[in-house]
Amino acid sequence: MEVRLAERAAERATPEDIARLRQTAQKRAHAQPGQYVKRGLDFHLAIAAAAHHTVLAAMLNAVSHLYFDVLDSLDREGQHIEAEFRARQHDGHNDILRMIEARDPRGAADAMRAHLEELQVEFPPISRHRRRVNKRRRSND
Repeated sequence: MEVRLAERAAERATPEDIARLRQTAQKRAHAQPGQYVKRGLDFHLAIAAAAHHTVLAAMLNAVSHLYFDVLDSLDREGQHIEAEFRARQHDGHNDILRMIEARDPRGAADAMRAHLEELQVEFPPISRHRRRVNKRRRSND
């Protein structure tokens, strides 16, 4: 879904949409701990809005709580892993934005696909760390 939204955004984004994408990317780049998840989600939702595809945008919005719930579950004990992960994810956001600005639908789709694939590779170690932390907490209770 997000690959298609990025592709459509490259085709359909207005100058105002692109300005909003730049703004949300900047806010994500300068987010403080506790703001990362919301700012990252804002960027993805801005792409959906720029695609001007109401059905796909509504679908992304409907499942966005899953993104928020999973990434927001990370805590201070995992911040070093999380910080490295967030930096790499920021690079992915920049690649997507550049392709949308260039009006390159295939490039935008490829950049989003790479971003999401990286997320799939990166997230399991973070998730495993979180499970270990929770297990230790339960055993200490």
